[in-house]
Amino acid sequence: MVIPIFHRIPPVASLFGMGLGVALHTNAAAAPITFNTALPVSEDEIIFRQQLIYQRAQDEIDGEARDIKTVSAISVLGYGITDKLALFGVVPLVRKNRRIGNARFTESGLSDVSLFARYQIYRRDALGQTTRIAPF
Repeated sequence: MVIPIFHRIPPVASLFGMGLGVALHTNAAAAPITFNTALPVSEDEIIFRQQLIYQRAQDEIDGEARDIKTVSAISVLGYGITDKLALFGVVPLVRKNRRIGNARFTESGLSDVSLFARYQIYRRDALGQTTRIAPF
């Protein structure tokens, strides 16, 4: 009696092997993580980006524990005036929870709102490659 090879390999190992094979032989097509100033905006186009950032830090100084937790919701809106000029607005909402020893502090609200423009002075598009120079 011939037993197929996949019956001798545990199912978890089979799945791991298939996943590893797929991961090693395919390219991921995902958008890179970029700065807000690098968001692609064409003429008469509006782009909206929402980021949620969670940060936490802990330490102890002179026997007193310190802990800070920050949650930021950052909204970015961009508008393309021309194919080279874009305007952006950034509105961050922040909540901070701090603990120093037995004292607790909570702050929340609107953080530094910023408005800026970006002008693209150089653009080169090629297969699998994009180069831009755009001071803001």
